[in-house]
Amino acid sequence: MQQTFKLDNKYGIQNRSDRAYGLLREAILEGQFKPGDPLNERVIGERLDIGRTPLRHAFARLVSDGLVEQVRHVGVFVRKLDPQEAIHLIEVRRAMEAGAAALAAEKGDRAAIAELIKLARFVDESDKTATDQELMQREIQFHRQLIRCCGNSEMQRLHEDLHALFLTLPTDGRPGRGEKAASHQEVAQAIAGGDPAEAFAAMWRHMEGAAEGWSGVVRS
Repeated sequence: MQQTFKLDNKYGIQNRSDRAYGLLREAILEGQFKPGDPLNERVIGERLDIGRTPLRHAFARLVSDGLVEQVRHVGVFVRKLDPQEAIHLIEVRRAMEAGAAALAAEKGDRAAIAELIKLARFVDESDKTATDQELMQREIQFHRQLIRCCGNSEMQRLHEDLHALFLTLPTDGRPGRGEKAASHQEVAQAIAGGDPAEAFAAMWRHMEGAAEGWSGVVRS
């Protein structure tokens, strides 16, 4: 089957291996490649006008990111998490983001927290009017901003890698929006209040419904 996908070099990256890595990573995260899809070396090499060696270097970096897996003598495939891996991933994200909320409350930048409060209001108010895709993008903005509030570059790097894996979970059967035990605004206000324990608890509650919902999806 002929693979069809867009690989636009909008960042102007010149190094061929770096360019292939960036474009393929973005295509995977945008859903142009689905979990379990093969990455056809010949087709991609022709599309990017790139040789086998730099393309294989790009594949190796994607393997290191956890986004693809290489099957010996078979090929390279977009990683497809098994149910237990998916549940573990969700649990890690919940723990990381609750911890990030506590750090943000303890030492967060005031300007970053003010932006978080605005985003929280925006997401909560658009919950009933936005499409699922729009709401997902706004949710992503909120969670990334929460991590930025920590002022910790290592936390941001780890969260980006974790979030990249989370976006490769199957879209079919994603849990519904539902009621959250703590709204985005409650989380943001707890962080703004400067109490790490309260901020941790609010974010832990906020992620509770998502954790339970995803656990049900991946077990079904």
